[in-house]
Amino acid sequence: LTIEGSQIIGLGSKKNILEINEEQLQNWIHGKDIETDKNFEGFVLIKNKNDFYGTGKYKEGKILNFIPKERRLKN
Repeated sequence: LTIEGSQIIGLGSKKNILEINEEQLQNWIHGKDIETDKNFEGFVLIKNKNDFYGTGKYKEGKILNFIPKERRLKN
């Protein structure tokens, strides 16, 4: 899903949501993957407070970042 799609779908979702802190959010919007000790299956919605920031795919303890390069923040 796009960032906008995750915002629409996320409001009604009950599972496969990863709540991240501010530091993880900064890494995420810069295009980095997020490590997690939680187990998910397939795609995961990324949430910080009341906002959704897209989706990633869970694989081996990481959420792989799917934000397109042109939408990521530059350093």
